[in-house]
Amino acid sequence: MKLYARFLSLSLIFPAIIMTLNSCTKEEEETSAELTVIVKNSAGIEQQDVIVGIFSSQDNANSGTNVLKNTKNTDASGVVKFTELDVDKAYWVRAANFSGFTVKETPKLSSGANTFQTTI
Repeated sequence: MKLYARFLSLSLIFPAIIMTLNSCTKEEEETSAELTVIVKNSAGIEQQDVIVGIFSSQDNANSGTNVLKNTKNTDASGVVKFTELDVDKAYWVRAANFSGFTVKETPKLSSGANTFQTTI
């Protein structure tokens, strides 16, 4: 009888442990965001070779200092991607080319893929 009681209590504990481990894994996966930035000109045409940086403050973005991620150049489609960003946080995007730069704040990022458009 004691053996049966131990077996019964263990059979109730193991599923709870497995459920806990699975829920931790899902939470860890949801802590990272990806940001795709699309840069267009005032006519709506995608801009290639624009230097894009991600910043934590407007002051840093305006001065081009303390970039959070290495700057990247847009491709032929005017697109650049940044990965491993914090979820539920807004960033400042600086887009610069030969004619100047623009700074714009993103909405708070959600987990997974996010898209943001700016004009230069």
